[in-house]
This record gives sequence, C-alpha cells and structure tokens, in this order.
Amino acid sequence: MSYKQMMHWHRKHPRGGKPQYMGFDSCNGFTPAHSWLVEDYQPYLEKCKVEGIVPLSCKEYYDSQLGR
Repeated sequence: MSYKQMMHWHRKHPRGGKPQYMGFDSCNGFTPAHSWLVEDYQPYLEKCKVEGIVPLSCKEYYDSQLGR
C-alpha cells in the first residue's frame, strides 16, 4: 500500500482516541554530512590504509573528533 493510499484509508476508517502509528522512522541512526565524509573521514581512511592500521568506524571517528 502506498503512502497516499494509506492516508486515504485512514481518513475513511477513523478510530477514536489516540493517533495510529504508521511505521515511519524519522531517526534512523548516524548520518554524517557529505562534506565531513569527503574532507575528514576519507583522508583518515587513506592514511590508515597506507600505514596498515585498522580504521575506526565512521561514528567512532566522528565521536573521537568531538572528544566524547
């Protein structure tokens, strides 16, 4: 069922009380900016590759830059 069909169905089949959950997740985790990936994370990955070091994950590297 498409989003448009679902919204139409909900208008025709109202349920009293609380609003119904539609199953959309607005926050699906860590999503860094493209500019940060290109300017900071990609050079870090290349440096690790040259030195033979296992790189941190994207989120771990981002957190380490923030001092968390």
